[in-house]
Amino acid sequence: MGSGSVFKCPKCQFKFETHDGIGMMFPTFYHNTVVDAKKGKLGNELKTFFAEHPEGAINAENRTYCCEKCGFLSNETDLTMYLPDESKRGNPSEGYDYVMEADLEDFYIEYAKYPHKCRKCGGSMRLVDYGDDILCPKCHVPLESEGLFLWD
Repeated sequence: MGSGSVFKCPKCQFKFETHDGIGMMFPTFYHNTVVDAKKGKLGNELKTFFAEHPEGAINAENRTYCCEKCGFLSNETDLTMYLPDESKRGNPSEGYDYVMEADLEDFYIEYAKYPHKCRKCGGSMRLVDYGDDILCPKCHVPLESEGLFLWD
């Protein structure tokens, strides 16, 4: 299941849609993302991670990120890297070509966050916490929610 929200700036009318999750295509998306990571298409961090840890997994869910430098908002694949928690047994993802987010939380240990970089200025991106105000990148005033949507 995927979800999203529409946000609008009350001052300049800037609009942004969040897109969290993937939906029913998650197994295919996860597999293709790992293949691209292993080939180096997603950067050296992931290529090295999978070369050193073939048992590793990533979070392939879409998330919303904000540039810490310029405020640019973007929907990106999470790509946090995980290693299996050897103290846990009964991983439901075992034998599949993908790992669900709930299984990452229950059967894996976070290895490293993926270093997202802003496409506009090159600054570091941080994961948006929906409990905090999301600021307009133009006016720097809090965006107002215009609604929620779900897919799949």
